[in-house]
Amino acid sequence: MFNCENNYWSNMKKIVTAVLFLMSWQSHMLLAGSLNVRDADIRALVTQISDITGKSFVIDPRVKGKVTVVSNAEMSDKEIYEVFKSVLHVHGYTTIESGGVVKIVPTNGAKQDNLNVDVRGSTVGEQMVTRVIQVKNIPAVELVPILRPMVPQYGHVAAVASANALIISDHAQNIRRIEKIIQRIDNAESEEIEVIQLKDAWVSEVIKLLESITPVSVSSKSKKLTGNRSQRIRIVADERTNRLIIKGEKTARDRIKKLVETLDKPSSQSGSVQVIYLQHADAVKVAEIVTGVLAQSNQSGRSTKVGSKRVGSKSSVAAKLSMVQADEALNALVVRAEPNEMMEIRSIVTQLDVRRAQVL
Repeated sequence: MFNCENNYWSNMKKIVTAVLFLMSWQSHMLLAGSLNVRDADIRALVTQISDITGKSFVIDPRVKGKVTVVSNAEMSDKEIYEVFKSVLHVHGYTTIESGGVVKIVPTNGAKQDNLNVDVRGSTVGEQMVTRVIQVKNIPAVELVPILRPMVPQYGHVAAVASANALIISDHAQNIRRIEKIIQRIDNAESEEIEVIQLKDAWVSEVIKLLESITPVSVSSKSKKLTGNRSQRIRIVADERTNRLIIKGEKTARDRIKKLVETLDKPSSQSGSVQVIYLQHADAVKVAEIVTGVLAQSNQSGRSTKVGSKRVGSKSSVAAKLSMVQADEALNALVVRAEPNEMMEIRSIVTQLDVRRAQVL
């Protein structure tokens, strides 16, 4: 009788153990074509994923914890592996593929590991990679402050000014999102250049007005664009040809163009006054030569004088007087003329003001 009871309890113990094992297995197992685990040890999950995908994993000692995935959807082995990487991402871990081995490490130090360089942008999902994104139209340095908040702390974003490119280390899915944002910002239209030829206004005066009433970056000479790169539009004044060179977004360019059209009106005064300092030529002789050249152009209706002597005439009510006055003390020319005449005068003076031969 005693032996019968022992056998009974022994059999019951085996049955209970088997039931508990099955219950535990059902709560942790990966059903065929689905992933459904509750409070499973993350290392046990890695083992099961390895059995399904056939991949070899190397687990960092810092990878610990329990995971839960609730899903009854039918999935392929590839889809299960993507879900697995998402689970790792949620718990602060990521996978780094190195040869035929997949390393599972904390995401905090992943960017310093041997991340794959995704050259073609073909990697998708939660795989952590490094991408080099070429920027075409705007400086890559300008994009770094914009994109940095979109990259997690464990990621990396930097600009290479010489190549005008961005280097980003992050999950492939987030890099794709950032790349779409860059494409929207980096459009050719934002860097289009337009040239506005002024007819009546003088370019230096227009530049001063634009600088005071609108947020633009300006330069008074035809030099490389300078100023705050965060401005929406930049303007360069080409005094040689009396033109404005505008670079920026289309809406901002249109606004500046309308403003310039309003400012480019004939003046009731006698034109703009400029002082041209000579380096080599004699101011008195140059003034006589310039006046003689302009006097021959009276057919166009100009009026010119040297000092108090007037040459030529003009039939308009607001007669526009061109004047070239020599200042012997400073060896300079004081020129009063309309913009188009001023350009011609400066061109003549530049060609005359050259170094003389030292030996005859």
